[in-house]
Parts: sequence; structure tokens; C-alpha cells
Amino acid sequence: MAATIGVGAMGDEMEKKGPGAGYGFADEEKPKKGPRGASQYGRLWRLARPRKWTFVLSGVLSILSAALSLAPYVLISLLIALAVNQELPWGFKHERMIDLAMLFALLVILRYGLFFSSLILSHLAAFDILYRLRTDICAHLGRLSMGYFGLRRSGQIKKVFAEDVDELEIFLAHHIPDLVAALVQPLAVVLCLFVFDYRLALVALIPLPLAFFLQAKAFGRDKGTGYIEQYHQALEDMNGSIIEYIRGMPVVKIFNQTTESFTALKAAALAYEDCASRISRLMAPTWAMFVVTTSSGLFFILPFGLWFYAKGTLAFSTLSLFLMLGSAYMAPVFKLAMVGGQLRQLLEGLKRVEAILEEPPLKKAQEPKKGQGFELKFNEVSFKYGNQKLLEKVSFTLPEGRIYALVGPSGAGKSTLARLIARMWEVNQGSITIGGVDLRDLAMEDLMDTVSIVFQETFVFSDTVR
Repeated sequence: MAATIGVGAMGDEMEKKGPGAGYGFADEEKPKKGPRGASQYGRLWRLARPRKWTFVLSGVLSILSAALSLAPYVLISLLIALAVNQELPWGFKHERMIDLAMLFALLVILRYGLFFSSLILSHLAAFDILYRLRTDICAHLGRLSMGYFGLRRSGQIKKVFAEDVDELEIFLAHHIPDLVAALVQPLAVVLCLFVFDYRLALVALIPLPLAFFLQAKAFGRDKGTGYIEQYHQALEDMNGSIIEYIRGMPVVKIFNQTTESFTALKAAALAYEDCASRISRLMAPTWAMFVVTTSSGLFFILPFGLWFYAKGTLAFSTLSLFLMLGSAYMAPVFKLAMVGGQLRQLLEGLKRVEAILEEPPLKKAQEPKKGQGFELKFNEVSFKYGNQKLLEKVSFTLPEGRIYALVGPSGAGKSTLARLIARMWEVNQGSITIGGVDLRDLAMEDLMDTVSIVFQETFVFSDTVR
């Protein structure tokens, strides 16, 4: 005979320890970190390792493209010198300006061709990596125990599988070539400015250290507060509530439920709004000063440049070049700040992806055995969830052919016992046998044919049960 067990709503002993309480993980539910001793950003680079040479080539093309981006500005400076009858630098002849203009036009076309090729390579590599990652996640989810899904909303898993993995595509396909270009382009611009006039180049660098200081200060605000982690948790909870709301709508209409039934959705949305608002209030002042600083290059260059020009120590074409490039070189610094902010959110999403992949799978019996009868026996069974002990050295025997009721106060472990029988969790110590065979030695198909569970909590499927 097969056993049918009625199970309550997971028991207070686990509900109190479920993920998402207070929009931050409980200690035992924090996602596991990557390999020991590895930096956060090192985990991202390891993700790109299977296609590392494609990304290297993409980065090289991005570097060449960034260097060639200076060509139009230099050409405009030479044309200005020609227009004001100024002697051209580096020995250029006036009659060769048409040839020079054609050369620079080709360089501009080459620059965009290199940039386009860089993005194509990075996107091809990123899509391949994300396909493999999603395949690995799906395969691993299929090997996890049902207890893992019992403590998580489907919206939480959907958010990791869809949104968090999609954010990795942004890093792999866009940020790798963009980061390389953002690092190289300011160096190329500054070098070019020093070649033309070192004095004004030093003036143009004044906003740079202030911008880096403000950027470090803005990113340091999150240390010790965990706002980025709380943001992701609030977003997961809201996703889960929205999915439950949509899936349960037909049931609500049938039973004529009021809007009070959707208080969970409202609470999750308000919690997300509160979390996003707190982060905005925390970051806004420093970020505003950073944006102003990165746009203030002309504030320093213009007065000094006019002074040097009035003294006759600076050519008008050189002043024009500084006015074009002196503030433009800060644009990549602004992009670096944007990428840095996105990376912090991306790393938090990566932690959740790693948490799924590092969740220990349910072990299958290498050589499945068949039980003799249906006698159920607990032998010195101990089980803990996180750091909380729920069962300790529990032993009893239930002969087959009878009906049993497991009675006890809330939180005593009744639901835990039932779930252990169905291998929704693995015991930490001891063993559970059916018909004299350890559950871990039974084929999952045989165990599911033997044990059925009727849950008290509802789960609304988006499809027919047939």
C-alpha cells in the first residue's frame, strides 16, 4: 500500500526562516560566494573564460577604435589653422590638405568599422555563454529537491533565470569592449593634448581627481548598508507577488474575492518603491556633484586658454582643439561610473545565479533497490535547516497496513518529518527506510509511486494538470 500524508504550511519552524524576511537574506539563506579567495570582479571574468580569446579580440578592436576617435578633432584643428593662415604643425603642407582630409575620413570609417566588429564579436560570445549558463541552470534545477522550491516563489527563480542572467549579457556584450575603450580613450586624449600644449593639458586634468574622489565616495555609500542586496530582494519579492496575482486572478473572480486579497502584491510593490527611493536619496547628492564635475572641463580650459592666446603663446587652432577635446575626454570617465554602478547590481544578480548552481543536488541511487513491503522506519534521524536544528535523533517505526496521525504543537517538526519521507529534504544524520530500504537507495520513480503528499498551502499552476 502507498502512504498518503497531509502536510501543513511547511510548519512555523521553517516559515520563520524563509528567504526574504525584511528584504534581506537570513544568515543561513545568504547566497553562497564564488570560489574562495576570488574577487567579485574575478567571478565575472571567469564567466567569460570559455570565450576569452573572442573577448580579447573584441577588446583589441575596441582599443583601436578608441584611438582612431581622435582623428576628426585633429583634422578640424588643422583645417582651422589653414583657415586663419596659420603654419601647420608637424611640417604639413597646405596643398596636401585635401589628401589629409581624405585620409582622416577613411580613418573615421575604419574607426566605426572596428567598433562595430568589436560589438559583433562580444555579442556572439556573450550569447553563447548565456545559452550555456541557462542550460546549466535548467539542468541543475531539475536535480534539486522539491524542498528547495517549497521555500521560494516561482517569481524569484524566474527573476534569476531571466533578468539576472540578462544583466550578465550587458556586461559581457557591452561592458567589456566599453570598459576597454573608456580606459584607453582618456589616455589617448590626454597624450594628444600634452603633445599640442602641456600647460593647458595640465589645466584640463584638474577635474579628473575630483571626479574619481566623488565616484569612490558614491560607491562607498553602499558599504555596510547592503542596499543593493536589499534592492534585488525587494525586486524578487515583487516579481513573485505579481506572478501569483496574475495566476490567481481566475480563482479570485470565481470566488468573488475583494481587493483585500491582493494586499501581498501591494505590500511588495510599496517595499520595492521604498527601497528604490532610499537608494536614490542616498546616492543623488554625490552623483549630482560627479555629473557636474565631469562636465566642468571648459570651466577651467576656457579662461586659461584665452589667457595663453592673448599672450601669444597659444595658437588659435590649438585652443580650438582643447575646447573640443578638453571636456570630451571626461565622457569616458562618466561612462566608467555608469558601468561601475551597473556592475554592483550585476554582481548581486550573479550571487543569486551562483546560489542556484551551488545548491547541492538530490543524489540519485547508483544501484536502486526494491523494498520489501511498506514499513516506515526512522533511525536516529537528525535534520537542521541552516543553523537551526529541527530534528535530533528521532527514531520510530510505523508498520504497514494502518492509519497514523502525527500530532504535536506548531513548530514541533510534523511537516518536516513528512517532507523528509518524500525526500523533499535530505537527512543530515541517520536514515529513513521504507520496506527495509534506505530512501537514498530507492529510485525516485519508486519513491514517488509509494509516497504521495497533500499540501495545505495552494500552488496555482498556469496549465492543466493533465
